[in-house]
Amino acid sequence: MGYDVSALQDYTKQNSAELVSAVVSGYKTARVIEIQPGIKSTADINIMDTDVKFQNDTCSFDADGTTSFKKRVITVGQIKVQEKLCPKDLNSKYLQLEMPMGSADDTVPFEKQYADLKIAKISAQNEIALWRGDTASADANLNKFDGFLKVIDAETDVIDGNLSSATSITSTNVIGLMNDMYRSIPSKLLSKENLTIMVGEDVFRTYTLALITANLFHYDGKSSDMEIVLPGTNTKIMALPGLNETNRMIAAVIGDNGEGNLVMGTDLAGEEDTFKMWYSEDQMAVLFSTNYKLGAQVKIPSEIVEFTLSA
Repeated sequence: MGYDVSALQDYTKQNSAELVSAVVSGYKTARVIEIQPGIKSTADINIMDTDVKFQNDTCSFDADGTTSFKKRVITVGQIKVQEKLCPKDLNSKYLQLEMPMGSADDTVPFEKQYADLKIAKISAQNEIALWRGDTASADANLNKFDGFLKVIDAETDVIDGNLSSATSITSTNVIGLMNDMYRSIPSKLLSKENLTIMVGEDVFRTYTLALITANLFHYDGKSSDMEIVLPGTNTKIMALPGLNETNRMIAAVIGDNGEGNLVMGTDLAGEEDTFKMWYSEDQMAVLFSTNYKLGAQVKIPSEIVEFTLSA
């Protein structure tokens, strides 16, 4: 008994929304920061602030204090991923055993596994681009929008966390470098929920092994999803794949409750966000296509601590 072609179409149709969501937010960074949907090209991130001026309690109304509004602009890149799968290419391979009988060749084997793997690969690339995106890059996977690192590096009031002018991150200096990052965080942020030092998985591994070697694991050294609390503080250290091989560290308040400092922009709810797999009579092939938008921005650069190796 051969493949029923309708199974391919039913799978993609019934799971389209779920798969698109996985493309846009199915990776770690997107799960821990604020997401602003509905952006077709650019949008404002509106930020309100107010101060408090205590006054003597008298029988008069004496206005004092200022409420200010600022905005940051987030720009999304328009991205598509398309692939053409020719079932006839499999006829001479071992996968022919999975092909339906006959010469119509209008389906491909393992369509669900293919779709799941494709989504996972796209999500992994989104994770990297969200941090390392640069519209000036020659890499097609990075030049659709500017990621957090480029956005942060363009700001002059971001706080430098490399207090020792370190030129490398090693097992002998990583504990001190992490402490310097914590030391550089503005005191007004120290009690904030979700205050986090974000690093690559490689730096996270170096740090946790250094803690063990230094016999500092009498602190609560439990690590969940490559996250650990900086010993003696309430600040979390979080490993993110998008920061791998960058030797960068970023400290900020994150989260999706409106108080996070990192924002990812996307359209997601728009009609242009689609995931499709279908057999094309015109091209005599199974076609894969997804379209979506992504962008990155920070709300308050002066509340970001960044670590970059000294030259």
